[in-house]
Amino acid sequence: MKSSTADVHVLHVVRTLGRSGGMERNLYRVIKTLTERGLKHSIALLSDFEDIIDFSGLAEVTRIVTPPNDPRLVWLLRQHIQRVRPTVVHARNWGAWPDAAVARLSMWPRPAMVFSYHGAEDSESPPLKRKLAFQALTASSDRMFAVSAAARDLIQGQYGVGFKNIEVIPNGVDTDRFFPAEQPRPAGPLRIGAAGRLHPIKNFPLILEAVARLPKSLSDVRVHFAGEGPERQDMQSTARRLGIESRVHFAGHVDDVPAFLRGLDAFVLSSDNEANPNALLEAMATGLPCVSTAVGGAVEVSQNGVAARLVPPRDPEAMATALSALLQDAAARAALGGAARDWILQNYGQSGMIAKYEDLYRAPRGR
Repeated sequence: MKSSTADVHVLHVVRTLGRSGGMERNLYRVIKTLTERGLKHSIALLSDFEDIIDFSGLAEVTRIVTPPNDPRLVWLLRQHIQRVRPTVVHARNWGAWPDAAVARLSMWPRPAMVFSYHGAEDSESPPLKRKLAFQALTASSDRMFAVSAAARDLIQGQYGVGFKNIEVIPNGVDTDRFFPAEQPRPAGPLRIGAAGRLHPIKNFPLILEAVARLPKSLSDVRVHFAGEGPERQDMQSTARRLGIESRVHFAGHVDDVPAFLRGLDAFVLSSDNEANPNALLEAMATGLPCVSTAVGGAVEVSQNGVAARLVPPRDPEAMATALSALLQDAAARAALGGAARDWILQNYGQSGMIAKYEDLYRAPRGR
């Protein structure tokens, strides 16, 4: 039965709300738009990380923090669910799912359980214990989705969960906010950039290794990183070791990401694993020529290498070759950037994503 707007209350359970994270920024867009449509939201944050997105006026954020693998977390989550009485509990990624799923099992009336897969927290194959738990949790959840067909395939391959159990809701991008620069960038050194949490799975040092391999004719190329995270010091050390420290700029957290992107000549995604990369979507929507590792959902987002150049993961030589070709050819950059913008407009608009989320929350047990 379709819920009325006033009856829909979604409790989002997450491990992180960092301002640089793609999943987290996507969550903000979903909550903001659906709040404007009358749906209620609240958030249970399972970490004490301080630098988080501000959800003031949109959703109550409650921190529920325990030591790792502490069984009390299930009880604390159950108490919280009883207090806020959501109609839907939405756990994002594995780190939030088991505790949230178990916490709502002993409740009545029991809120619907939704699980979504936004990408691996690491690049390692999951242990057998997690695979078995994943299958059990699938049976106790009402709806599941991944953010790309590649992510769905990964779940099926690693966890043995059938396709019929997993929907696909790709990330969408606000193309009215992320749009190409109206004027050419002032003359000066070419600028390439990347955006996202400075986390090992993003493999940002690969960009530094590639830049160090660029030909002498591109020795003045600058590299700009937007985002914060635990890898920053190691990346700075890598830049010093490669002798390119003076050409690398760490912008930290950037509030105006579209403006950051419009100040670049090309964008790079260097991840070892991606489900559906928000950073790449935003860069392509901004009309930037992009080079990306051929991992997971990045292949779909790039139209199999048509709307963005693809290179093998963890291959600095291949990335340097692709960057060199683009940076030395202004016409090629313009053509690729235009193709990227067109592809995003046709396939990754935010309105379509929001409509699917609204349907998910209004009919969390299926229609």
